[in-house]
Amino acid sequence: MTHARAALAAAVLLALFPSLHSLRAAERVPAPAGFEYPVADGLFATVTAMDSFEAPKIKGEKVIKLKDLPGFKMSVSVRALLQDKPAPLAVILLGLATQSKDPLARLWQQQAYEAGFHVLAFDSVFRRSFNERSRHGLPGYLEAEALAVAQVVEAFAAHPDVQGRVTKVGLLGASYGGMLALNVMRLAQDGKTKLKPERARIFSSPVSMRTAAALLDRYFDEDRSQFALLQLARLKGQKPTPEGAPVPFEASLMRAGIAYVFREDLEEAILCASEVYDCRMEPQSVGMGPAGKFTDPLGGRVFSRYYEELVVPYWTKQGALKSPADLAAMGDLRQLLPKMPEGVRAFLAVDDPLNDPKELDELKSAAKPGQLLLLPRGGHLGYVGTAWAKAQVQDLFK
Repeated sequence: MTHARAALAAAVLLALFPSLHSLRAAERVPAPAGFEYPVADGLFATVTAMDSFEAPKIKGEKVIKLKDLPGFKMSVSVRALLQDKPAPLAVILLGLATQSKDPLARLWQQQAYEAGFHVLAFDSVFRRSFNERSRHGLPGYLEAEALAVAQVVEAFAAHPDVQGRVTKVGLLGASYGGMLALNVMRLAQDGKTKLKPERARIFSSPVSMRTAAALLDRYFDEDRSQFALLQLARLKGQKPTPEGAPVPFEASLMRAGIAYVFREDLEEAILCASEVYDCRMEPQSVGMGPAGKFTDPLGGRVFSRYYEELVVPYWTKQGALKSPADLAAMGDLRQLLPKMPEGVRAFLAVDDPLNDPKELDELKSAAKPGQLLLLPRGGHLGYVGTAWAKAQVQDLFK
């Protein structure tokens, strides 16, 4: 990308998201009862999210192989914690390329089991490892992914070790998994799946997946290009600092780190698209960063281009997608949340760096009473290790 094109892209982003320079200037909201979280910087909250708690060691877990799922090419292994009597089932749906053994999955497994629920966890349907087994189609189309989730949950409930022991089903979704959970609920409402979840708790799902992609493009193209991997490694293992303590990293480095992590997840999907579905993203240019820092062989806007150049054409050709607007609607809380039944609740921090504050205000206006709770701080999932967040997980069926 030339300097002129880069400048134009930056100008377009600023026109679309005029408030991005002051995410912390979003409307102040009161903390809900019992909410205590020390970090007042949304970027720092995000980069320290998975280091803000100790992942528990899970005891009594069963690995169950689900066979002969309709349309699946291979069996799927899931992780389960089972009560010794009939109980509600909590299904854990996490971010883009999250595995069922990752820290947040482990944390929620323990918390949900302690609350008396059966617990089901499996790798993200966005991951290549899942997609190669399900062959449900190119990653990124939420309707197909929601149908795959429903099939897995239905097969699990029918498994001999589980059959007759699930009294009702609830969904725990984080980030992309939260958007996925809402699409499972939507399919249930439309009669497209036999699965009928009664409850859902959604943590830090972007208001708009399209906007989140544009923001990650900006962070990657403008910030990631300024740092070598050794510099990004400084972010790893950093724990939240005490309230009032200065943030130890510059904002640009934290944006670069966030973009780097999400880009790793996306590159797995790009590889899956290429090797499983023969859909390739062609490079735009070479050389995004200064010498000695980083150059991107794919060029710019890769997060947005993945959807524009791969997901939309593939699913349109399959006859499943009528327009890009329909794809955007599946990933937009402003359109999904107001249509959800009672028992669905979303939690978002006002300083989440994957949201535009203006769109957050629009969501606040669109949501029905009791559906949305805005948190005064916490970034993207930074608050999940708090006692308050644990209470929300354990109150899933209340």
